[in-house]
Amino acid sequence: MTFSRRLREILKKKKIAQRELAHRLGVSEGGVANWMNGTMPSISRLVEICSFLDVSSDYLLGIDQLGCIEHYEHGAFGWIENIPENLPEELSKEYRQGIQFFAAVVREGLCEPALTGPNGRFKGQTIAGLERSFRTAVFANALKLNRVGRNRRLEYDLLKLYSPRLKQVIVVELPKGHESGKNCVSSHVLNVEFLAYAAAMEVFPALEEGAIGIGPGYTIYRCAELVPPSQHQYKSINWASTMEVNNHQQEAASVSSNLAVKLLAAHNPNTRAFYLPYLAPERRSLH
Repeated sequence: MTFSRRLREILKKKKIAQRELAHRLGVSEGGVANWMNGTMPSISRLVEICSFLDVSSDYLLGIDQLGCIEHYEHGAFGWIENIPENLPEELSKEYRQGIQFFAAVVREGLCEPALTGPNGRFKGQTIAGLERSFRTAVFANALKLNRVGRNRRLEYDLLKLYSPRLKQVIVVELPKGHESGKNCVSSHVLNVEFLAYAAAMEVFPALEEGAIGIGPGYTIYRCAELVPPSQHQYKSINWASTMEVNNHQQEAASVSSNLAVKLLAAHNPNTRAFYLPYLAPERRSLH
């Protein structure tokens, strides 16, 4: 309820009535009342609210309560580091290692040998262990993306190649290694975070009534977590996953596909989730 509480506080401080806020943003008074009672606005509305009230989204969302917020940028990428104060030493160390791993890839372009090799930055560690630390920091909001790069040239080439059938395309630009100039991120966890952020911020808000959201398991799950819940942003949308597996050794992947669309439907009223049953390879057909 941090958002609604802080919205009330800033309106009271600035002596702005709910009716005035609704008028200035072009929304109904009932919509503003929903925000005051805990409903999260869409991303575009949140930007408008912050602009009108002259406050940051971090303030309204309560992110700045966790600790000391540091903003970083490198090329086309931007992120926030916000490690909570008074954490147990072991947990604080885990967060910092995940953030350092992320920064080494994005800012320094370090590939696996330079990360975990004999003379690597994280000598004695494994990529899997660094990924775990990174994911822990992300889930705790100690590390949060606020900008990712896009490959505009490839987007243009794809649109031109598949026009007019392809209406819009977004290609995420991944960090590049300093020596090779090639994408240096082999980590699935990092790649997913970049893709999920771009989709949540640029693709999902553009969905229209009747559209179908489609995406693979963990990536769309992260999208669902990143997109603020909204009563009005999505109307009559049917969420569906593109894959489902039946592998007991990959239980998390098996669950995440259908769980992701359920989470999207739960966060966004008036939408539905379609369950995708597992289909054995011999029963699949391309027709």
